[in-house]
Amino acid sequence: FQQAFNNTMAGPWEKIAEGYGKMVLGYFGRTPVPPDPEIVALAEKQLGLEPTSRSPRVMNDENPAKGVAAAETLLQENGLPISPENIFIAATCKEKGVIFLKGEAVENIRKKKPEDSGEKKKGYADSIPAKPKNIRAFDVYVDEEYFKVEVNDPNLPALSGPGKLFPDPRHRNSALHTRTDSFRIDTADPTYAQTRKGEAAVRAPLPGILLRYEKKVKDKVKAGEVVAVIEAMKMNNNIYSPSDGEITKMLVKPGKSLDKGSVLCIIKTS
Repeated sequence: FQQAFNNTMAGPWEKIAEGYGKMVLGYFGRTPVPPDPEIVALAEKQLGLEPTSRSPRVMNDENPAKGVAAAETLLQENGLPISPENIFIAATCKEKGVIFLKGEAVENIRKKKPEDSGEKKKGYADSIPAKPKNIRAFDVYVDEEYFKVEVNDPNLPALSGPGKLFPDPRHRNSALHTRTDSFRIDTADPTYAQTRKGEAAVRAPLPGILLRYEKKVKDKVKAGEVVAVIEAMKMNNNIYSPSDGEITKMLVKPGKSLDKGSVLCIIKTS
């Protein structure tokens, strides 16, 4: 599924999923039938790993990032108690396990509350909240895509006519700005974080959960270097720097949910 998803989203074999690539390269053992040599070559090039016929158990035992000791170190670094249960969670779930143990995990399950038997059952139309009077609709153009956006802000002055938001022409990945001066963007929302001249925003290319940063504030980065890792569609996805520079701000904590276009951090480019 992971590789089929990548083939659909990025193009056939343009992005090899890590799990699929390691499988055809032999890191999970021998496959039922030999993998396609062309796909093996692509996986080797993209993942930077050589094909192997060694036992996965032996390789795992040799890997210092795996096992009980590594899990205990991860727990200690995050101030968590060491117990058999916590070791198991940290060893199997890594960053997601730590986020869960720290109580910072976000529930992604909608819970349906049992209805009161004495209450009249409401229809679908009754469950739709009334539309606020001060809601504003905008046509937004971001990264060559159009979006319909509705904004409800009690502090927003009344405007005449529909508004339109456009990207800052100076930076392709910059924050949105509007030609209606009275419209205000909430800069506390990572999705609409402002960038200024000489800055670039590292954005989530798809919805997901931030697992970790590979860099920290004041680190120097190169264009194309991995800055963060997010989980989406049960896969870990690397987020790359759009330009050379220095990281000045990190706007989202690990474990938080991200929308497409959410800004993870700001890079000073000049």
